[in-house]
Amino acid sequence: MIFDRVENAETYLGVDARIARGLNLLKQDFSQTPVGRYEVNEDLFYMIQEYETKPDNLAEAHRKYVDIQCMLNGVEMIAVQNVTKLTQVEAHPDKDLYLYNRKKGTEIVLTAGTFMVVWPQDAHAAAIAVDVPEKVRKVVVKVRIV
Repeated sequence: MIFDRVENAETYLGVDARIARGLNLLKQDFSQTPVGRYEVNEDLFYMIQEYETKPDNLAEAHRKYVDIQCMLNGVEMIAVQNVTKLTQVEAHPDKDLYLYNRKKGTEIVLTAGTFMVVWPQDAHAAAIAVDVPEKVRKVVVKVRIV
């Protein structure tokens, strides 16, 4: 897992060429981009999401994609835990989505201008309210690794 501010994203460009392309997307101005899914190429797409945070959520993990989650507006907590420490409760291989019961794990607070990168071993429970539920807007970049 990586957690940092967008202005530091270039620090991680050497990790992998595909991850670098995903991180470079964070330079865009998404303020006027409608909610939805946007294809970049066969290995890269991104989603603009808006939703209300909630008190708790299941953890999810992906086997084919790395997530780069960047907060545009609002605040949410994301709890990250290694998948080997959790119990899988649902599997949707066609969507590359595996759900787990959440344990506390490492709690990251995403605020506007921060991002995190999570790999397949990083189950992550997103959309968790920090104090009270609030509307958030973020971009999630999906980078194919398999």
